[in-house]
Amino acid sequence: AASTAARRAHSQVAFAPFYGAPQPCLASCSEDKSVYVWTRGDLDGPWVATRVRIFDAPCWRVSWSVTGNILAVSSGDDDVSLWKESLTGDWAEVAKPEPAAPN
Repeated sequence: AASTAARRAHSQVAFAPFYGAPQPCLASCSEDKSVYVWTRGDLDGPWVATRVRIFDAPCWRVSWSVTGNILAVSSGDDDVSLWKESLTGDWAEVAKPEPAAPN
């Protein structure tokens, strides 16, 4: 579970699309270099945080794929990574987009 300090520090939030997903879900990131995914067992229950990763630089933005199963994270070291939850509930990096070619 996330500490109270982590919950206060996370100001960028992205809700996952809710296409019959088993539970509501959102992701948050922060200048403290952390990314969390928050879920609720039901609509009246508390939010439960799972840490995706502590990154090497502050994280500026999180965004879900249209289907809600891939999480994109951008961080202050000009890095973007894509993450997916495993069947055991762990988050694993699945891809890093190639940098754009210079003009």
